[in-house]
Amino acid sequence: MLVLALVAAPALRAQAMQRGFDLERTGRLAEAAEVYLAAARAQPANAAALLGLERVLPQLSRQPELLPLAQRAVAQEPTSDALRGLLLRTYVALDQADSAAAFALRWSEASPRDDQPYREWAVALQDAGRLAEARRVLLMGRGAGGRPDVLAVELADLAERAGAWEEAAREWG
Repeated sequence: MLVLALVAAPALRAQAMQRGFDLERTGRLAEAAEVYLAAARAQPANAAALLGLERVLPQLSRQPELLPLAQRAVAQEPTSDALRGLLLRTYVALDQADSAAAFALRWSEASPRDDQPYREWAVALQDAGRLAEARRVLLMGRGAGGRPDVLAVELADLAERAGAWEEAAREWG
């Protein structure tokens, strides 16, 4: 029945997503995951469902299930920054460094004036506790952007996290 609701009118799809969010909020993560999975199967590029899965699957030790869904979503909507960010974060979370790097560089080549691929990649690395790698990614993005102020806020934040106060002050400046 839920799958039928997801392919029916947009209002019913929104209602199903609200149900998933409510289940998630009340700690019923396995049930929320099923709602989000049904939504993602019905609409592979449903960002709300995929972001819900990104939140709940790691808590259920099921994060690898997100990878094929994120890949399919990006294949369906290759210019969606939300979906590209999700896929990049998933690669990093699953410790697939080569896939993350290759995907981020392809994204950057497709959007050469956009620093978002580097920002997403670095934030994912920061979240994984890989601060040195995040710094290298941000500096790579700065070099690709061709301006000395590109990604300054992110570099300053990263320097603060690492306790490098002078570097943080230079970046903030």
